[in-house]
Amino acid sequence: MIEIALAHSDLARVRFAHSPIEELVASLRVLQDPARQLMYGPWVSTARPRLGGVRLELLTALAPTGRFLPAFLFPPPTQPWGVLTEELAQVAGSPPAMVRAELDKVREGRPLPTVLEPLCQAPAGQLPAVTAELAQYWQAALEPVWQRVRGLCTPTWPTAWSSSPPVAWPKCWGTCIPTSPSPTSCSGSTNPITARIASTWPAPASCWRLVPSPGRA
Repeated sequence: MIEIALAHSDLARVRFAHSPIEELVASLRVLQDPARQLMYGPWVSTARPRLGGVRLELLTALAPTGRFLPAFLFPPPTQPWGVLTEELAQVAGSPPAMVRAELDKVREGRPLPTVLEPLCQAPAGQLPAVTAELAQYWQAALEPVWQRVRGLCTPTWPTAWSSSPPVAWPKCWGTCIPTSPSPTSCSGSTNPITARIASTWPAPASCWRLVPSPGRA
């Protein structure tokens, strides 16, 4: 059971989105420790031979297998089905202060990997090169299987999740178990509500991001 606590205003802005860059980062973690997710063994064995020209030491340093990942790699999606080029452009425009703060968080008290030092010292100048490496990795490792990945997620996509205004949300939240009154009956309240997503939820947890809808109060 997944439990998410949100203020009513936050819940009103929520949409679901499928993010290519999140799948990309998750795949880098699989490459580093394939034994943790054996189901991806066939993909790992076919992807590795195609990565000869990719700077994996840089990309795996950005996406380590520890507790944290840099938030600047996960820009909020602006549409239900994310587009990699648009997400990479958002990453390239990340504020330098955010990049440095997130790299400091990811290293968890350890020395920063040498390969990340240029990015930490000059984020604005290095981010375009980083996103170029991410794009190259995508073309080699994920683009060949991307239509299959997205196809697996498409049947579980409830169209109403992306509606704006969310007039169809009662139908969507019918798959969840509310533990407090409906947000529509508590307009203006600042008390958080909790929605518990039942274990029968059809979409794989790794496929979806719960994000605020841009431009909505």
